[in-house]
Amino acid sequence: MKQRLIWFLVSLLIFSSLSIAGAYGATLGTGWGWTLPGHYNPYVPGYIGFGGLIEEPLAYYIRVSDNFLPRLAVKWEETPSKVTVHLRQNVFWHDGEPFTSKDVVTSFLIGRLFGWDVWRYLKDIKAQDNYTVVFLLDPKQPNIFVTRWILTVRPQPDHVWGNLLPTNIKTLITKNDEKQLGEIRTKIMAYRPEKPVGTGPFMLKSITTGEALLDKFPKYWQASQISIDSVRVYRHLAAEASWASMFAGEIDYEWPGSPPTIQEEWLKRSGNKMVLPSDVSFYGLYFNCDRYPLSIKEVRQALAYAIDRKEVTQVALPVGTPVDVPTGILLEVVDKWLPKDVQKDLNPYSYNPDKAESILKSLGFKKDQEGWTTPKGTKFALEIITPAGWADWARQAENVASQLGKIGIKVDVRVID
Repeated sequence: MKQRLIWFLVSLLIFSSLSIAGAYGATLGTGWGWTLPGHYNPYVPGYIGFGGLIEEPLAYYIRVSDNFLPRLAVKWEETPSKVTVHLRQNVFWHDGEPFTSKDVVTSFLIGRLFGWDVWRYLKDIKAQDNYTVVFLLDPKQPNIFVTRWILTVRPQPDHVWGNLLPTNIKTLITKNDEKQLGEIRTKIMAYRPEKPVGTGPFMLKSITTGEALLDKFPKYWQASQISIDSVRVYRHLAAEASWASMFAGEIDYEWPGSPPTIQEEWLKRSGNKMVLPSDVSFYGLYFNCDRYPLSIKEVRQALAYAIDRKEVTQVALPVGTPVDVPTGILLEVVDKWLPKDVQKDLNPYSYNPDKAESILKSLGFKKDQEGWTTPKGTKFALEIITPAGWADWARQAENVASQLGKIGIKVDVRVID
């Protein structure tokens, strides 16, 4: 029996490093979400791109080890005044055109029109030759993330997008001529390519409202290491759709957040596997500090005491445990940014609903059978917004609302697309 593998909570898949049981030349099944009708313009919402399957960045950034995996770039040098990127040669776009420095320059110039953060720290970008790009930095705006922002960009082909830029685009950018730049931006947003053109291991063959078929790109620069001839991508916008595909035997790997019942049922079937690596992210409850009474620090602290983070974690991932101290920094890299002696001095906000109520009362909040009233005389009610399609997030939001409800704080959960 062909083994099927489900990945939970995995955010990045690189096919050159994927090992999966099965015959050479097989069609791999997976799930993805894309909106309808969809299009192939990466600069506006609704883009259908299939990530690293079709497109590649200059390099992947590996957060835990804090290093890069070269892809379209093979090496780079950094100085206080510039970042020089050397591109991989003998790389081709899916339509057969060669990949060069011109593609990178055009991509970044368009990125300037759409407010890419990296441009706050760049003075200019130049193609030194066909395979070398020089990013000139603004010495008045140093930033340790500039190189990462540069390398993680997924370039678009100049022969598809370059003709949408005027020859004096750099002059317009230097002058910050927003009127003309806005007109160019509008033209780019309206453009609809016939298909996505990438340099990745697979290229789009066909697509319907329910699935897409990607074929192996024979001229891919690592084609000899790709043992799969095609990928069938089922359109999944919710975990429930992924589960249905899993149990129907349609997919070989997926990463939907799933409750214990789904996990247990999956593993009962012969050949199925589940792995639980970190995807270098975490769940969190984020406050809108501009809204009263969340603008009061002590109110936020009271809410932190009122939430049993262990219970919330178990709701989403039974094998998971909450961090000891909720710093808001990824567990894998927190030691890099916060020395351990600093972490020891931070408040762990251990579960203490009585303390939560005490803090609110000390601020002038009043509680009765109807709930809490703020010092301004308004009802203390909250709303948690959570994205649709992620069952684990929705369960956690409902759990937080339930816990706060136990101490009299009314909380509504709103699920949005």
